[in-house]
Amino acid sequence: MKDKAIVKMGSRPQDLPSTAFPGPSRWLAVTPFFNLIAAIPGMIRRELVRAVFVLGNHEMQMAAILRMGQSGDLKYLPFLINALERRNHDIVRAEAVRALAKLKAAEATVPLIELLEDSSEIVQEEAARSLGMIGDERAIQAIVSMLKHHSDVIKMNAADSLARLGEKAIGWVGELLKKSSFDTRIAAAYALGQMRHPKAFAALEWDFADSDAAVRREVAASIANQGIEFAAQVAAHLSDLNPMARQTAAMALTKMQTNAAAGPLLARLEHETDSDVLDWIWEALAASRYEPARKRLLAKKAILKSDFKQLAMMGADAVEPLIESFRAGDLSTRKVLEAVLIEIGNSDEPRLVRALSDRDQSVRRLAVRLLGRFDWKPASEFDLMRLRIAAGKYSEAATPVAVSILAAMLHDAEVGEREMATETLGTIKDSTAAEALAIAAGDESARVRERAAEALGNFPSESSASILGKLLGDPHQIVSAAASKALRAKSGFKKPFA
Repeated sequence: MKDKAIVKMGSRPQDLPSTAFPGPSRWLAVTPFFNLIAAIPGMIRRELVRAVFVLGNHEMQMAAILRMGQSGDLKYLPFLINALERRNHDIVRAEAVRALAKLKAAEATVPLIELLEDSSEIVQEEAARSLGMIGDERAIQAIVSMLKHHSDVIKMNAADSLARLGEKAIGWVGELLKKSSFDTRIAAAYALGQMRHPKAFAALEWDFADSDAAVRREVAASIANQGIEFAAQVAAHLSDLNPMARQTAAMALTKMQTNAAAGPLLARLEHETDSDVLDWIWEALAASRYEPARKRLLAKKAILKSDFKQLAMMGADAVEPLIESFRAGDLSTRKVLEAVLIEIGNSDEPRLVRALSDRDQSVRRLAVRLLGRFDWKPASEFDLMRLRIAAGKYSEAATPVAVSILAAMLHDAEVGEREMATETLGTIKDSTAAEALAIAAGDESARVRERAAEALGNFPSESSASILGKLLGDPHQIVSAAASKALRAKSGFKKPFA
C-alpha cells in the first residue's frame, strides 16, 4: 500500500519524490535477477519479465518495462500497450511509452496518439516525444495540435517529434504561424527551426513581420538554424517596407554570423530610420566581424556601465553611440554624455557635422554647441545653412541652397520647427521652394498648413494656386482664411519666376 502512494495522478516529474524515478542504484535488487534470466530462452524469459511486472511494486514494474524496451523484442508489444491502461500508475505508464518508442513499432502509434489527450502530463510528455521516435506519419496532425498545449515541455517534445517526422509535417506546422495565439506561434516557429529544409524556411519567411516581438525572436532564431546558405534570402528582407520584417531579418543575420551579410547590412544602414532596426543591423554587422560595428558595441556596453573613462579613451569610435544615447536620454543623462563628448573633442568631426541634420532637435542643438566649442568652420554654403537651421536661425537661411534642408525639416517631429521651415521656404524666390511647400500644405498641424497657405501666396505658379484652392476647403478656419487671402494676393502677379 505504501508504494501506491508515491505520487498523485498527473504529477509532473519535478514535483515527484526521488523515489518516484529510481536511478540504477535503486534497481540493484532486481538487476541480478534480470542478468540471471538473460540467458534463458525467449519465451520463458518473457514470461519471467512479465511476472516481475505483475507481482512487483512500482520500481520493479518500471525495471521490467525498461528491460522490455531494451530487448528490442517486438513480442513484448501487446504487453506494453496493455501497460498503458489507466489502472497502472502514471510513472509506470510513462515508462511503457518510452519502451514502445525504443521498439519503434508502428502498431503503437494509435495508442500513443490517444495518450496525447491523457489526464497525466507525464504521460502526455512521453507520448509527444515517443511518437517522433516511432516515425509514423499518421501521428503528424495529432502532434501538431500539441503545439497549442499550455505545457512548454509538451510543446518542445512535440516540436522535436515533428522535426523527426520531417518534410511532410512542415505544411501543418506552417499553418499555425498564420492563425494561432502568440505562444502557439512561438512553438510552431521553434518546430520549424528544427527542420532544416527549404520548405521550413519558406514557412518561417512568411512570418517575418509577426506582430509579436517574442514570436519574431523565435522566427529569427529558427531562420538562423536553417543555415547560412539562406543568408542572401534573409538579407533581401532588409529592404522590406515593414520595419518589423527588417528587424527579424537583422536578428536572423546576427545569429547566422556570416561575413556574406556585411554588404547588404551596410547598404541598409545608409537608409534605415527605425531605431530598433538600426540597433539590430549594428549587432548583425558586429557578428559578421565588421570592426567598426564591434567597436560600437564596446562603446554601447561602456555607456551602460557608465564607464566614461573608457569612452574617452575610445575617441571617435564612441561618438556615434554617445549621440544615440544622448537622443534617448533624459536631461541629467544628456549633461553627462555631452561632457564626455567635449572631452573626446572633434576626433569624429564628420559625424558631428552629420548630426546637424539629425531627426531630433536636441541632437541638432548638441551638434551646434559642440562644433562651436571646437571652432568648426563650414566648408561650404550648404554646411553653413545646415548650421544655421540646426541652431534655429531660419531667417539667416532663406537661400535656394537651403531648400533641400528646409524640405527635410518639414518632416520634423517638432511643430515649431516645421512652422519655421515653412515660413522660410515662402521667402525663397525659387520654384523648388514652392514644390516643397506642397508637403507643408498637407501637414497634420493646422498652424503649419496656415503658414503654407501664406507662403504659397508668394508664388505665381498654377500649381501653387491649385494647392491654395484645395486649402480653401480646409476644416480649420485659419487655414481656409489664409488660403483665400493668398489667392487674392496672387492676382497681382503677371508672370512666374524664371
